[in-house]
Order: sequence, then structure tokens, then C-alpha cells
Amino acid sequence: SEMDDYVEKRFKINQFKTINDTTLRLEDKIVKLIKEIDDKVFEINKYIDNDYQIGYAGIPVGNIPCAFLLGYKLDDANKKLYFHKFRNNGLDDNFHIMKDEPSSISLVVDQVPNNANKPGKILVIIQLTQIIKNEELEGVIDDNDFILRYSIPNQIDYDIVSTARQINEYVKIVNDISERQKVNITAIKICAAASSDFIFALGTKFSKTQNLDTIIYQFDKTRYLWGINVTRELPVINSAILQKDDNKLLITN
Repeated sequence: SEMDDYVEKRFKINQFKTINDTTLRLEDKIVKLIKEIDDKVFEINKYIDNDYQIGYAGIPVGNIPCAFLLGYKLDDANKKLYFHKFRNNGLDDNFHIMKDEPSSISLVVDQVPNNANKPGKILVIIQLTQIIKNEELEGVIDDNDFILRYSIPNQIDYDIVSTARQINEYVKIVNDISERQKVNITAIKICAAASSDFIFALGTKFSKTQNLDTIIYQFDKTRYLWGINVTRELPVINSAILQKDDNKLLITN
């Protein structure tokens, strides 16, 4: 098999129960999700210290922020293996190692600069698996955001990212983001429609020392409802949306 050359230690991070716990307030739920990742990273790091390489296979349905946080905490100090379920074969539901093969599919970026004389944030919109509509960004997008919108023209598909080299090329968008961290920028916000292996890999490229406070959001039904400030490991809640529902906790982001 593909793993014959490796001695494996498998870690399963199943956060389905926490995500669906109706007894927890949203803020407490996010705090618990962050702690679950922290606890696993502590265990994983023991193996990294013994020269284990990290492989990632994930389906974080309803939980993109934790895939990013996991990558962020494991950083890019050692080469990662990425595993992917290829949707073009309906009979094969297994994860396979993504190969280091070239791809001709390039990301393009549309920029909307902001007023450099006023405080603002960088809003990174990544649309690989579906288009992100402006109305879905309600409560996330601010008046003076510097917007970077990444996409692949005419190609929106769950299997757009199919090789490890593609992932390693696409995550270089962190360089674009870092270059735009000017004096007036106070934070980085990310809204992504992309596969979890890409999200995990992108997380590894962000740095506490090189990047400002970085928040990644989760899409929930019609809006980006909550997120995690991975720099400070704090919950972020989209209060503009939740003010429409008196039963949910309100805190500002």
C-alpha cells in the first residue's frame, strides 16, 4: 500500500460531538474546540520530537477553523504529507497520498485596496470549491478592508486541489498577505471555501511572529457565523448575524 514505507502512529481528532452539543453556548463551544486541538497537538509534538513526519487527512465538516488552527500550531518546520479523497472515482472512498505532481491550474487574485490613511484589516476570500457571495460576508467585511479574493476562473470543484505541489504553490498567498500588512492594518480575516487539506496547509504557513492577529471563519448555512483568532486562540463570533437571534450569545468580533 501507499503507507508501506512508513511506521504509522494515527491520531483521530473527532470534534463532531462538540460541534453538535446543543447544551453549550457558542462561545463555550469554540473554547472547547480550541482546547481539543491544543491537547492533540501536545500529543503529536511528542512524535515530532522523535522525527515523525506529519500527514494530514481530514473532513472537517462544519469546522474549517480547527483544521487551520491545527496547521498553524504544527507550523511548516517539517515537510507534510497530504491525503485526499478523490471524487472522480465513485467506487473509491479511501484517502490517498497527494503526489508531488505539477498542475496547470493557477490561482488568480482580485484586489480591492483600502484607504491607507485609516485603520483597516485584510480580508482574504478563497473560493476553490464554491463562489463566496458578498452577502455571505455580512458582519465579517468592514468598511476599510483591503480585500484579496482568490479563485480559479471558470473552475469551481471539490477536486481543484489534487496534488501536493498545487497545495504548496497555492499557500504562497501568505506572501501576498504579509506584503500588505502595512502600518494601518490591524488584523487578517480569512473566509474560505476550500478542501480541508488546503486549509490545514495554509494554517502551517502563518506565523505568530510574522503575521498580525489572524481570524479564520466558519460558514454556517448562509453566513460566516463564527471563527477562531488563531494568534490568541480566542473565539470570534459574528455579532451582526447573531443579533438577529436573541437565543444566542452576543459578543463583538
